[in-house]
Amino acid sequence: MKKPRGSRRGVGVPHWTKVRPRRAPVAAVVSLALVRRGDGMPSVHFDERLADSHLTSPKILHVSDHLLSRVRPIYVCRRSAPRYFRYVSRTAATYTRAMPQIRMVAFDADDTLWRSEDYFDAAQVEFERIVAPHVSSPGALDRLAAIERANLAVFGYGVKGMALSMIEAAIEVTEQRISVADLHRIIVLSKEMLAHPVELLPGIRAAVEEIAAVHPIVMITKGDLFHQEAKVRDSGLGDLFRRIEIVSEKDTATYARLLSEFDAGASEFVMIGNSLRSDIAPVLALGGWGVHVPYHLTWAHELEAEIPASDARRLYTVAEASELPTAVRTIVDAASPESVGT
Repeated sequence: MKKPRGSRRGVGVPHWTKVRPRRAPVAAVVSLALVRRGDGMPSVHFDERLADSHLTSPKILHVSDHLLSRVRPIYVCRRSAPRYFRYVSRTAATYTRAMPQIRMVAFDADDTLWRSEDYFDAAQVEFERIVAPHVSSPGALDRLAAIERANLAVFGYGVKGMALSMIEAAIEVTEQRISVADLHRIIVLSKEMLAHPVELLPGIRAAVEEIAAVHPIVMITKGDLFHQEAKVRDSGLGDLFRRIEIVSEKDTATYARLLSEFDAGASEFVMIGNSLRSDIAPVLALGGWGVHVPYHLTWAHELEAEIPASDARRLYTVAEASELPTAVRTIVDAASPESVGT
């Protein structure tokens, strides 16, 4: 491979250095974005999150294994501004083929990043204990589930909506015989749910970091605003995401709005989550990609989803968080122009 001719210096390139792809420490891996210069050559800029210590040394070039392992040796020029490096491949076509066709990867939060349904399930068991002395026949949980669904349009998702539904269900199933003391127990139970610790699922941090090293990532979750914000803060994962969206519902209209705001097409978007109804089906319906991570406990409401056969080819399922990076890489390959055209 020959170095660019001296005439290239006319476009403001003061120095060229040959660089081969090499393994980079995980902490130093950064995202890259493809842009096209006026002279037709492709170039790549480091993400702004790269530490200054790496930007100020021309000998320390940390880039994504997944990205650069797929390209031949390239030339790198350092511009006068110390915050930027520019990479130029042999031809524009060579580098374009190496760039991921997936522009954004989104994660659900509850029961995808951290435990959540476990606490709701335990609260339902305690609710049944509280109302049991006041009812003569079983079925309190069934009535609670029906009331919760009916109240979604009024209270929305989350612990506070469930707390109000538990109080309503307790009054109804006991025919108003429940005591004020027991109603207070339900309120205390709800407060305990809001204060539960955030427990990350095994392997999720490493998986999120690995995917974030290659793709811009966002978090899309639904539920009570204050509670979700607190969980994001306590999880310690917030800084990994370019954007965090807390929405009232996760349906096709919501995802279409977010994709427009993200300036990403549905075919360039991957959603990772445990709920077929909220995380997967709406994205597939828009033409996007889904990675389903089943959780051992799932609210029955979130299981209500039908995936058409035409959309199923863009759905991948993994058993645990450690499999997520491989699933995303598989989707990147499947979404490439070469694969789409075959």
